[in-house]
Amino acid sequence: VGGSPLGDSVPGLWRDSSTLDAPLSIPSLHVFGTADRVVDASQSRELAARFADAELFEHEQGHCFPMNRPACDRYIDFITRMQTMVD
Repeated sequence: VGGSPLGDSVPGLWRDSSTLDAPLSIPSLHVFGTADRVVDASQSRELAARFADAELFEHEQGHCFPMNRPACDRYIDFITRMQTMVD
């Protein structure tokens, strides 16, 4: 999941906090960088707060998905756990 709950470029669901009475109860992994100049890290954290049990993966890069080994291991772990849930 990426993005921000605020702003004109995002769906109304995220702009209107009254739309969500409770956090979304779907698995989510939020990947965001502290050096992101497109979406501020605080907005990514705000979006993650709208999900129950959101997993946050904060990195020091910008608006990207890091592709180093530790990052890829994190993505693979999340996807593997999600596969286990649907099998």
